[in-house]
Amino acid sequence: MACGSVIIQIILGGTGRDQGLGKSLAELLAQEAIFWCLSFDLYFEDNRNMDNATATMRLAALAQETRLEIFRALVQAGPAGLNPGVLGEKLGTAQATLSFHLKELKNSGLIQMRQESRFKFYFADFSAMNELLAFLTENCCGGDIAACDLSSNCKENTP
Repeated sequence: MACGSVIIQIILGGTGRDQGLGKSLAELLAQEAIFWCLSFDLYFEDNRNMDNATATMRLAALAQETRLEIFRALVQAGPAGLNPGVLGEKLGTAQATLSFHLKELKNSGLIQMRQESRFKFYFADFSAMNELLAFLTENCCGGDIAACDLSSNCKENTP
């Protein structure tokens, strides 16, 4: 089984300053009174839902600075996602560059796109992110779930 729960901080880079958005994760969460706490125990009984090739492809997509910034911004935006115009403005990225990186993230399966009228919205695929995190933490701490329980970091932020 995967180790308990993990907070989205792993992908978002802890509570350090977010270079592209100017606020730390803690500040964003406190401001919005939201806390994303993701559970791995959904359907990963033997954690073999993902193979090495898929994990490598997804990690490679995140191994580029601009794509990592885009993914982090989409994770922070939540299920509503962001329009490429807003995303480009927020990150200070040219539309052609943004389009290329969005395509790479979409091809990796980490983000999805939905069309609303004439507008496209990109959003993080949280199930794909959970699968990747579960794959990375498979058998963590030698299988001693109590030793690596990260769920104590998951606290609901009440307004």
